[in-house]
Amino acid sequence: MYALSDPLVIVGLPDANVPEVDAGADVITWSGQAVQLDPNVVNNDTEVPQRPLSYAWSADPADGVELDPNEFVEAPGVTITKVTDNPSVVTMTLAVILEGKDPVTDSTTIDVYDDSCLAAGGAGMLVLDPTDLDGNCITAFEDFAVMAMTWLDDYSLTEPVAK
Repeated sequence: MYALSDPLVIVGLPDANVPEVDAGADVITWSGQAVQLDPNVVNNDTEVPQRPLSYAWSADPADGVELDPNEFVEAPGVTITKVTDNPSVVTMTLAVILEGKDPVTDSTTIDVYDDSCLAAGGAGMLVLDPTDLDGNCITAFEDFAVMAMTWLDDYSLTEPVAK
């Protein structure tokens, strides 16, 4: 219970002029494959005319990350060349700046695998094909070679065994 002598704390209302920023959905991809970043930014500036927004993308870790055309556009493409073990995770952070206001930020993550087969597995979309004997997501002559190497192997029991 508050007494009249207690200090009054006034909580400031949030600034309605700052932009709303959503960096976009998290993504799964593979090394060297371009991804289009798809943020949603709403300029809530009520001044007439609206002040323009500035954008700045950053990556953590930044090794192997290339932004096209650059990090100062709203929705650049990004290509990540893996430099670590499988998978690596890159956090992309978008800072949106309205002149005279603090930057508003949001982040998205990109899981980067060595190749498209491993990326499909990471996304839970890998279809197990019984003809893909070497597990590379491609049925090819190499799978026939795997089958041919084990063509006459016999794995049946030759006598009863104790359990």
